[in-house]
Amino acid sequence: MKISKRERDVLCLMCLSNKQIAEHLNISIVTVKSHIVNLLNKFGTNNRSQVIICALKQNVIDLQDIVIEN
Repeated sequence: MKISKRERDVLCLMCLSNKQIAEHLNISIVTVKSHIVNLLNKFGTNNRSQVIICALKQNVIDLQDIVIEN
C-alpha cells in the first residue's frame, strides 16, 4: 500500500479527534479530513478503526506508531 508521508502521519494519529490531529501536525481540519477520506478510499474501508486495522495487517504502520493521547 502506497501512502504519502503526511497520510502516514495522520494515520498514526487517527485515534485522536480531527482538531487534535490538526493541532499536532499544524494543518487545517479540512486538510485532516481530506487525508482521512484518502486513507478510507485507499484501504477500502468505511471508518477510522478499519483503516488502522488494515494498516497494521498490511505492515504500513506498527502498533507502537499509533498515538492514543495528545
